[in-house]
Order: sequence, then C-alpha cells, then structure tokens
Amino acid sequence: MNENKRQCDPFATAAVLAGGKSSRMGFDKQLLEIERKKLFCYTAESLNTVFPDVLFVTSSPSFYGSLNVRTCSDIYKDMGPMGGIHSALIHTESEYIFLMACDMPVVDIEYIKYLKTQALGYDACVTVNGGRYEPFCAFYSKKVLPVLERDLSEGKTSLYYFLQSVNLKTISEDKARSFNPNLTMFTNLNTQNEYNEYLKKVKINGYYK
Repeated sequence: MNENKRQCDPFATAAVLAGGKSSRMGFDKQLLEIERKKLFCYTAESLNTVFPDVLFVTSSPSFYGSLNVRTCSDIYKDMGPMGGIHSALIHTESEYIFLMACDMPVVDIEYIKYLKTQALGYDACVTVNGGRYEPFCAFYSKKVLPVLERDLSEGKTSLYYFLQSVNLKTISEDKARSFNPNLTMFTNLNTQNEYNEYLKKVKINGYYK
C-alpha cells in the first residue's frame, strides 16, 4: 500500500460497509459468494485498482485477513449506514471516501472515476435515480463529520435527511446511464431471491457490469 499516495490523494480511500444485520437475507451477507469466491474478494480486488486504501467497516475483521485492505468497526453501534459512514471517515486520512456496501456485486470503475471529478468541493456526491438519492456508490467528505455526529448522538439514522443537510452534489440518472445503461452499479442483494436471481445472470452472462 502506497502510504505517500494515501496521504496526498484526497480520494485515496474506498470504504465498504459490511456491518449490517442481514435480516432479510437470512445469513451474514459478508458470506455471499459468486462462483465459489467470496463477493467481498471481488470487491476488494476491484477497488484496489483505483484506491490505494480500501477499508471494510465490519464486526468480523478475521474475514479480511488475506486481503490488501484495512478494517474498522462502528463507533456508534447499531445505527445503520450512518454509523458506518461515520466510522469510515474517522478511520481515514483521506479528505473523501468512496462508499459502497458489501452486498453490491458491481464495481463500475469508469463511473467511480467520473464521480471523483464531480465530488471535489462538495460535502457529498450522490446519484439521483428515479427521483431518489443513491447513498452508495457515492463520495463523502470528512466535512460531514459534525453533521453525522450531531444526528447520531440524537439517534437520527436517516440518510435522506442527512444528505438534505449537507452541501450535496447530485448526478442525474441520465448522466449515470451514459456510463452504465442498466445502472447495475447500484445493485444490492438484500434477499435470498435477489441473490439467486443474480447468480442466474452470472451463470448466463458471466460476472457482469
């Protein structure tokens, strides 16, 4: 890991949230596999091509011991993605983190590179899809930490209202589709059925964008 690059690059860190309860899946989503390989291995390998620092926010750090990644745990426990974003920002020296979740099987490198060009100077950079924010496959600045800590200390966990209260850069759905017509970079596998359907697509099309 290039320590000098980590220290000078404002976009050096990618963070993957892997601390959810996975109640809808029925088992720990950190154990999802694609063609007999853990999904988080694919994720780490892809992110390592863009980011010198990859950080998994997890309560199971032993899962990641063989990978070129760091791990940390939530500081505010059981607070959902808001707590994970907070912990990731606390545990990086980068000005920004790129954020995704462990159940997102598609890492769209070209779209990530585009988001980098849009995020600088803003507190967060997210895509609007179907009129709603996509809080993952997005960038967040350390500048949001005071807002996060205020909300978390008050027990507030809504990403929507949090994003409403920061200096937000939004990317249009049309622009996102110019990179990825099916917007697969926002795919997440919440249920066993979604997981099974994704495996069928992989079997037919290969590990796909």
